[in-house]
Amino acid sequence: MRFIDRTKELQRLDRLTSVDGGGCAFLWGRRRIGKTRLLLEWCKKHKGLYTVADQSAPSVQRRYLAGAVAEVFEGFAAVEYPDWAIFLSALARGGKERCLERSFCN
Repeated sequence: MRFIDRTKELQRLDRLTSVDGGGCAFLWGRRRIGKTRLLLEWCKKHKGLYTVADQSAPSVQRRYLAGAVAEVFEGFAAVEYPDWAIFLSALARGGKERCLERSFCN
């Protein structure tokens, strides 16, 4: 199926790639209008990562997300991240120095 008529939305998301230090976008709207497809197309264009959270415990969510991130940053899922701050710090460093302290590594 072709992806059409989302040029403005893609351009707005594209601006995030030109911001020093990255950026953050919030996407919302009614059901079944193409939000997921928009993000998938944008991720494909920029070699990005798309994943979805669920209602599982935070530790499980971090493990699943670390597995997805490991597709981009090899070895990222090889450790357990005890909280979101440590997880996001490791992610911000581009997957380098995956543990802040040895005690956080399992």
